[in-house]
Amino acid sequence: MTLGTSEPTGREYVRHHKDDLVKILRHGSNPEIRAYAYAILLRYGTERDIEEIRREFETVIGGER
Repeated sequence: MTLGTSEPTGREYVRHHKDDLVKILRHGSNPEIRAYAYAILLRYGTERDIEEIRREFETVIGGER
């Protein structure tokens, strides 16, 4: 890290990497990594992000019945 720079906050990280995190949730084969992605989105995502993920989970769960 250089002087004058700071590490991104959790919200900044989610804002810049949300698509990657969602891709991990959808297609990841490692449950632990998927859990980390989910935890990051829950902790630092916006209410809109969380609602979007909830709807996707409901769609997946509904499709498995």
